[in-house]
Amino acid sequence: TLLLRPTKKYQRFSGTLLLRRSQKPDLNIFNMAREDLKMDLSTALRESCQQDTEVVVENILVKNNGWEIMVNLTVQKITDAEQLQGLYLVVFECNTSNVPVSGGKKTRVTVKGSESLLIKNLKKNLQHTRETLQSTIEELETTNEELKSTNEELQSTNEELQSSNEEIETSKEEMVSLNEELQTTNSELQSKINEYITTSDDMKNLLNSTNIATLFLDNDLNIKRFTSETKNIINLIASDIGRPIGDIVSKFEYPSFINDCRNVLKNLSSKDLEIQTNGKQWYRLRIQPYRTSENKIEGLVITFMDITDFKNN
Repeated sequence: TLLLRPTKKYQRFSGTLLLRRSQKPDLNIFNMAREDLKMDLSTALRESCQQDTEVVVENILVKNNGWEIMVNLTVQKITDAEQLQGLYLVVFECNTSNVPVSGGKKTRVTVKGSESLLIKNLKKNLQHTRETLQSTIEELETTNEELKSTNEELQSTNEELQSSNEEIETSKEEMVSLNEELQTTNSELQSKINEYITTSDDMKNLLNSTNIATLFLDNDLNIKRFTSETKNIINLIASDIGRPIGDIVSKFEYPSFINDCRNVLKNLSSKDLEIQTNGKQWYRLRIQPYRTSENKIEGLVITFMDITDFKNN
């Protein structure tokens, strides 16, 4: 027998069954106990502490000096004696005669109490393992469902990205086509601009070569362009383009000039007359509508033909 504290340190003991051969006493009971007793002692002590009850383990097989001994183990918490309260009484009781060990063969023994505690603990551990396994399986199933859902979302997103990529590719092709059309249009426009510049230069050279003063006005009687000979009749400079003709000082006496211009635009009929400048030069003046190739009126063309020699003769 022995008195044991919950810390597994014994208070006192009697008997030599617990001692291993050539082993000195130790305050820790598990350092003293035989290997055959350690597991059952530990299990019984733990059950007694947890359940606060007496625990009995029967038919524990212990080998001692070549003999096999059947031992009953009892663990009980002391509650009667005030000075011993909190200690555990551990009793080892031999219930059979010593049996010699033969040829190293192990005798089959039924360990009822130890087996019951072990089975109970194993069942408890097994149940806990099953619950943990079931919880893990459920978590894995949930995770698997989430992964499936995420995979479906990723597939859907991938399909949308592929669709968007195809649309972008189509738009790119359309942009390339539009760009080619735009380049063609720009080339045609540039060609027309070049033709217009060439035509404008040709007309300018043609007008200047005739030595006839010519003035072009728009529908609002603003100056569009003029030949160099016109400067001898009207005080014009290059920056006057865009200004109203009424704001420009002329060198001839023609008070109704502006009104006659408006009448020609209104009636679309030409007007011819002879005028004399301050320098005593005579000109035949003609005011006529400016017609485009589409037969639209876009202002006036005014010409001044020098007839001074004709008048003097």
